[in-house]
Amino acid sequence: EMAARAMKTFDRKNGKDNTVYLYKFNPEMPGYDHPGTFHSSDLWFHFETLAKCWRPFTGKHYDLARQMCNALCFFIRNGDPNGVDITGLPQPLWKPFTLEEPNVMFWGDTPRTYLESSDELKDLLVEIYVSQVEG
Repeated sequence: EMAARAMKTFDRKNGKDNTVYLYKFNPEMPGYDHPGTFHSSDLWFHFETLAKCWRPFTGKHYDLARQMCNALCFFIRNGDPNGVDITGLPQPLWKPFTLEEPNVMFWGDTPRTYLESSDELKDLLVEIYVSQVEG
C-alpha cells in the first residue's frame, strides 16, 4: 500500500499518471496447522496450482484461484484486470488505486474492492520517501 501511495505521489509531482492496481490477500487457508495466509501463499491462487498442494482446498478456493488467475491474465493482455469470467459473469470489479480513491482489491473468501483509509503517519512516511527519491 505504501509503495502504491508513494508511486502515485511521485507521479503527481512529475506530471505522470501511471495506473496502479493494489490487492490484499486473506482467504481462509485450510489445514491442520491453521496457518492463515503467509508469504507467497497467493501464488497457488494466481497460477491455479492448488491441486499441487497438500492443503485440503475446496470449491471456494478453486473459484477464487480462477478469478485471481483471470485477473492476472486480463492485466497482462490489456493492462486492466477486469473482464468476464468463464461463467459468463463479470469478474469482481477491481478499481485502480489513486490518491483520491485508494481502491484495494481484497482477495478473500468473498472478493471485493474497498477504499483503504489514509492517516497522518502514512502521509508523512510517503512524503519523506518521495522527497528522498527526488533529492
